[in-house]
Amino acid sequence: MGIEQQLEKKTSSQTKRVIEYSARYGGVCECGTTHSRVTTSPAWLGTIKLRIHKCQKCGAIFHSTQVDNSSVARQILAEAMA
Repeated sequence: MGIEQQLEKKTSSQTKRVIEYSARYGGVCECGTTHSRVTTSPAWLGTIKLRIHKCQKCGAIFHSTQVDNSSVARQILAEAMA
């Protein structure tokens, strides 16, 4: 099963909106609220971290993804040297 299918399996129909997780602002809601509370954070899927958030201001539920760029860089370098 690919990472995309695993991500779809881990998310619910309530979390249709996907954002990129910000190290500075965390999960940013559509209403502009930063650092929305993380309600669920399953294990890493390869180099992708999924977090499900609930906004404290408007109650929206959404999920964010974070990519471990250092792992990606190592993988690209390893493939290039192979």
